[in-house]
Amino acid sequence: MPDEDLAHRTAVVAGAAHPIGRAVVAELAIRGASVIAVDVTSPCEARDRVIGVVAGHRPAEFADRAIAACEVLGATPDILVTCPLPITHAASVHLGLTALVRDGGAVVNVAEAPAAPDAARTAAVALSGLTRLMTERLRARAVRVNGVLAAGLADEDRPAPVLPPTPVGRPGWADEVARCVAFLASPQASYVAAAVLPVDGGLGLMRPEPSGYWHRTTLRTPEPALAH
Repeated sequence: MPDEDLAHRTAVVAGAAHPIGRAVVAELAIRGASVIAVDVTSPCEARDRVIGVVAGHRPAEFADRAIAACEVLGATPDILVTCPLPITHAASVHLGLTALVRDGGAVVNVAEAPAAPDAARTAAVALSGLTRLMTERLRARAVRVNGVLAAGLADEDRPAPVLPPTPVGRPGWADEVARCVAFLASPQASYVAAAVLPVDGGLGLMRPEPSGYWHRTTLRTPEPALAH
């Protein structure tokens, strides 16, 4: 079990009913944080240090329910984690919830890239753009914003995705993503900002051909400079 490096911190996890969201809620609680888990469906099972909040389907209501839960606790969140959400919620919720975060806090945006190459590339660009935008908006408050781009995951409800071989040689699991999220939210990542961490078993080495098929990128060692 990791040290409770997030003790005395409060976290809001949006999208907590998603498999990644559930794993993030559990990981943050294990590390000592008090967690407000928010989603449009029942976000999690009851457990110590976790409050589940069922939000409405409108983005504004989603944020309002999270704010109300924070007020009940009398806490200002140190951490905001936004896990995969329906497209109608995503951008509005990500940006609307940032007002909750304490100055000097941390935001981690999490996205799951689809298996289709073009869609995966679009997801990466979108997550990077959102993370950079939020960094600029929150820089005056010294809030660190980072992203995690997951791909190639399996869980109890979904079979392993059909993907090309990866350096890891297997699909990933949500708890592996959650540990990376917890790191970025923790004091150990205090000088990491505006970064997007791929958690994909090495799928980032694969690049789509124009035909839509994947191929492995050849990694070249730079030639040594010639002496003059």
